[in-house]
Amino acid sequence: MKRLSWLLLILLLTCLLSLAACDTGVDVSGEESTTANEITTLAATESTTPLETKAVTKETESATETESHTVHIHVYDRKDTDKTYLSSEADCTSAALYYYSCECGECGEKTFADGEPVHVFDQENTDVDYLKYEATCQKAATYYYSCKCGERGMGTFQTGSLKPHDYTASVVNPTCNAEGYTIYSCDCGYSYKGNQKQQTYDHDFHREYVEHDGVLHGAYVCSKCSLEAIEHGNADGTLGSESNCKYYVTGKYYVTDDYIDRGDYEIVIYGKGAMPDFDAEWHPLWHDYLSYAKKITIAEGITTIGAYAFYDSNSEAVVEYVISDTVKTIKPYALGLKTYKLVLGASVQRIEYNAIYYAISDQMWRVYLPKSVTYIDNMARGTFFYEGSAEEFYKIKTRLYSDVVPLKEFFEGRDVYGIYVYVNAEDINDSENNLNLGS
Repeated sequence: MKRLSWLLLILLLTCLLSLAACDTGVDVSGEESTTANEITTLAATESTTPLETKAVTKETESATETESHTVHIHVYDRKDTDKTYLSSEADCTSAALYYYSCECGECGEKTFADGEPVHVFDQENTDVDYLKYEATCQKAATYYYSCKCGERGMGTFQTGSLKPHDYTASVVNPTCNAEGYTIYSCDCGYSYKGNQKQQTYDHDFHREYVEHDGVLHGAYVCSKCSLEAIEHGNADGTLGSESNCKYYVTGKYYVTDDYIDRGDYEIVIYGKGAMPDFDAEWHPLWHDYLSYAKKITIAEGITTIGAYAFYDSNSEAVVEYVISDTVKTIKPYALGLKTYKLVLGASVQRIEYNAIYYAISDQMWRVYLPKSVTYIDNMARGTFFYEGSAEEFYKIKTRLYSDVVPLKEFFEGRDVYGIYVYVNAEDINDSENNLNLGS
């Protein structure tokens, strides 16, 4: 009983001390202060039973371990501008925002601003307020880049279409020895020629003596352009009493040391209307120059190339034909000198009997036919390029014995030799457009 009384007294004192500590909020410490643990230990010490002492000691150790474990509380008060804590980058209205962080590195939810606002000039605004240069014929319109807030930057971009050239037309009139044209020029420096006009060939010939190799020779010289025509070529002569056509011949025809230097003749027919017809007996006045001719020009204004106009069965000359777009008819045997390439004028309609036969008697020589052709009396051996379609080509009329029939009927069922026709083509390499005539 005496031992139990002591235990009750100790417990009562312990409770009183605990209540006193809770009421005052003051820790009980110092040499004279006795803590609950010490009282508990004391009570356990005074206990005489080993089991009771062991239980009290274990409770004391558990309480001490709990008090020694510290819990960390985050405090978000650090302003770290590392990109790890970036909330939003700076723009044209606000600085960059970062999250506050704890000293342990943990990121908070509240943000703080750092730096200055930054404009981003990436907007392509084509309003007039951002226009730097208007469009020209060389460059598109130039604008300043802008920020989404409307602020204008310094960099530029180009957009839109070029402005059309502003042309000024200057007319160069044709002369007796040069073609005319209109030149269209823009202030930017670009120009082009258009509205070509063939030379007039309206020479003003006068008979003069000219010197060649120290010897004077008679010739006809144009007072406008100084062109020298052959005296014996009847320069500026007319072709028949009712014809408005004229001609002249240029080239070499000089007598030096009893030697006649001749050749490189160019025969020009000019004027208005149709050339007269000739025949094997009545030769044209330029007939003597055909054997050494190199070029024959049928100028603008001539509508018909007369029969036997350039025919010489004994000539081996290979010439260049220049046929104007006013020519509509080529009479029989008209083009009787050979050529490697025959380009007919854009208005030619009728090619009469053997009109081009002797000019292209070799199948490898080429003839370029315009869409205007409606009649070809006979197809010579050669390579033809027709600017229309196959259907249009086959509708061209030709003579089959005494009848006039379409070329389609002429070729059907026949084994055609040496005639090659290409449509919508300018070169034999365009094999897909070869009509492959014959059976």
